[in-house]
Amino acid sequence: MKKNIVLSITLLIFSVICSASEIINPFPRQIVKQTQIKEFNFNKSTAGWDDVINCSVKTKNGCLVITSSESDPQIYLKNISLAGPVKIHLKTKSKSRGTLQLFWTTDSSPSPTADKMVTLNTLPDGKWHEYSVEIPEKAKIKMLRLDPYAAEGEMEIDWIKIDEIKYHPLEIVQVLQSKDFVEAVVTNHSNKKIKFISGGKSFTIHPAAQLRLKQKVNLNSPFEAFDFNLKPDGKTKLPALVRPVNIINWNAETNWISLNSGNLKLKITTDGTGAKVFYKNNLCAALFPIAKSGNKILEFKIVGLSSNKIKLISENVENFTIELDKNYIKYCLEGRCPQRPNPHSNNKVAAVEGTPVFTGPTIRIKDSIEQALLPGVEYLGKNEKSSTDLDLKVKEHIRYKPDKMLVTMPLMSFVTPESSVAMKWQNMNLQPYFAVPDFFNGAAGGLMSLEGKKIKVLIRFSKGWNDGNNLENIIEWSVKLSGLPPVPKPPRTEKEQLQLCLKGIDSVHNENGWGHCADDHFQKLFYADYVSLIWRATGKIEKTPNLIPGGGHLPLPEAFFITGRAEKWLKIRINQAKEIIKSQKPDGSFRYDGKFREGHFEDTASGYCAVNAQQLLRIAYYTGDEKALAAGLKALDYISRFRTPRGSQTWEIPLHTPDILASARITKSYILGYKLTGDEKYLKVARKWALSGIPFVYLWGNQPIMKYATIAVLGATGWIAPNWIGLPVQWCGLVYADAILDLAEYDKTFDWKKLAKGIYICGEQMQYTSGKTIGTLPDSFTLKTQTRNIYDIGPLMLIQFQRRFAGKPCGIYAARYKGNTIAAPFPVKIKNGKAIINAQKGLDYQVIINQKVVDIKSKGRDEIELKF
Repeated sequence: MKKNIVLSITLLIFSVICSASEIINPFPRQIVKQTQIKEFNFNKSTAGWDDVINCSVKTKNGCLVITSSESDPQIYLKNISLAGPVKIHLKTKSKSRGTLQLFWTTDSSPSPTADKMVTLNTLPDGKWHEYSVEIPEKAKIKMLRLDPYAAEGEMEIDWIKIDEIKYHPLEIVQVLQSKDFVEAVVTNHSNKKIKFISGGKSFTIHPAAQLRLKQKVNLNSPFEAFDFNLKPDGKTKLPALVRPVNIINWNAETNWISLNSGNLKLKITTDGTGAKVFYKNNLCAALFPIAKSGNKILEFKIVGLSSNKIKLISENVENFTIELDKNYIKYCLEGRCPQRPNPHSNNKVAAVEGTPVFTGPTIRIKDSIEQALLPGVEYLGKNEKSSTDLDLKVKEHIRYKPDKMLVTMPLMSFVTPESSVAMKWQNMNLQPYFAVPDFFNGAAGGLMSLEGKKIKVLIRFSKGWNDGNNLENIIEWSVKLSGLPPVPKPPRTEKEQLQLCLKGIDSVHNENGWGHCADDHFQKLFYADYVSLIWRATGKIEKTPNLIPGGGHLPLPEAFFITGRAEKWLKIRINQAKEIIKSQKPDGSFRYDGKFREGHFEDTASGYCAVNAQQLLRIAYYTGDEKALAAGLKALDYISRFRTPRGSQTWEIPLHTPDILASARITKSYILGYKLTGDEKYLKVARKWALSGIPFVYLWGNQPIMKYATIAVLGATGWIAPNWIGLPVQWCGLVYADAILDLAEYDKTFDWKKLAKGIYICGEQMQYTSGKTIGTLPDSFTLKTQTRNIYDIGPLMLIQFQRRFAGKPCGIYAARYKGNTIAAPFPVKIKNGKAIINAQKGLDYQVIINQKVVDIKSKGRDEIELKF
């Protein structure tokens, strides 16, 4: 199947080198030499690491000791000249939380900006660990800055070593396929011309130039594998470069072995190297290679065959079967330990250490992408590409082979116009590969595969986008097939949990009120959300000179209703609705023109519109404002055009970036649309968007705190840092949990309540149980190190969820009947022309009826005559 390429032509030489944003190269540039050029030990001095901000340094017992008592400590090494790129190694220990950051500068970029920064996730266990990180800088490095952690603490460094890295000057940056040819794009990164041999021919590539090599494809073969092999000439002491390419000729035929079941037909080559997949007689995908070990495509012999199942054998393969079951392909590949001669055994052979690692099946689709998903890593819409820098502008944007802990659930899927394919597995030690388009082979469509010693996978084919299928249906199928994982055990009793949360409220409080977070630079104000929950939890109504809406992530305005300030709340919300309506476009949309629009294909997004839609519909629901209702429903009509949850956090995240808050806010908006109109179509759409949030939730775990942790966005703040992929932000998940808990009241076809509870209990697990911010919720949580990261958020949502799951009142309530709307701080219903409120006896509170405030002294069960 594989041959060395015979080059027929040098197509083009040009000096413009494409940017990284245009080309994704899954074959990293080859390192040819790595040499240590500097070493810093601290036996006698700080070795130049002594220019500091917000910290102090000293030497002790041969170590550099950095002590910080403020946020953002920094230590500088100045007046250096290092030829980049370099690799930094250091041995360090600390108990401080956060990430270690390393900045650098060059002559052309003299400030240590976020685009010149790399991070290290360190273990805060007080033990010595060695870490390494590459600085991918080509220019001379003039200064290094080490940011120990984002908060106070102490860090010790035993030594720092710096290696200079030399890369191969040549790189095959890309392969491209057309109908008749495949091309390799070769770049010369050096300032010298280089000669090399490929396919028996000699070529010369000029400095900083590119050269395209062209090879004719065998159109009579359905599957073709070969290598581009570049060997520098004898005078150049450089290793050869090899780039494999696997070609699918969709129209070519050969001798096939056919399997059939349901709507599926699989046509397999007689050597078992490749197969074509037909769904409802439509050629939609191929498996090529069916399996490989390393870079070797495996060839098989058939040892068992029926109409829907085939059993194959090959070298070092213990068991391999492919079975069709209706619309499913069941693929099971298991290796055996290699054998070697053993003169001391009668059997003359013995097992060699280690079972081989396989890759397969490699699924490649024929048609264009409507949607694509690798949960926790990629969530793509129509014709979008994976591993782009639209959400991340640092090297982590290359995520075709993600760290397995970044994947939130075992699923990959493509939706095309005519069909859909989903790959599901159970063993989370398997390594996924995901590429849209197929930049491994320079082809259109997409590629997904798994790698491991034993690969057992279920592949599902179903109808396509044109027939009403979408990713959300596939997500639901996947979750229902395996079931939601058990909800973690609550870490405390309900009483202990409430007491911890009350301590958390104290942690964010001072004489000026409460802060959204404990940290000093978060202004303390008399927020209504805090007053409301303190009253709910303790019965105490805090006396405050004024009351400000907000404070938490889920609104709790009942404080206005129990302190005689309902009129103030009403005016604030009516005015807010007016301002939102002013910004709405005639088509119902809301447009964004801030700095985080860069790279997005339009100036709006589903989540960006939903922020305002939710506000309008909440105001309409609680006040009866007809203009807010009309504008909110118009926004829902516009949001129906979107297919990807994104763009809900544009205070720091790009508009393009997929986002769980978008899922939450759209779901909540459509539920409100249903509550306000009774139209079932809104409930159906709410359910779809609720399903879109599941891929942001970890449905597996190999750490004590991991199951039901939630990823906020699939990108980074300001495209650079922090990178939130794989870094749970539980408050975002709790906003989503609030929306799906609302949905659970109306939709019984999915266990939304269990999903919401899992997210809530995971939040309790992440809570601080000691220290000066005891009881607060960390802004983020590092899974591998099980560490909590600033900022430390008031625990309002955790009290809200405790009350909701216990069936206790929380928030304000509304009832609507014949055009009348009443809002109250207790559950309310309208019956026989009366509003009936089960309140707290003896409490003075207010309600709003048709935008008019009514004072009530509670009798426990309060009845209010309504005039219709």
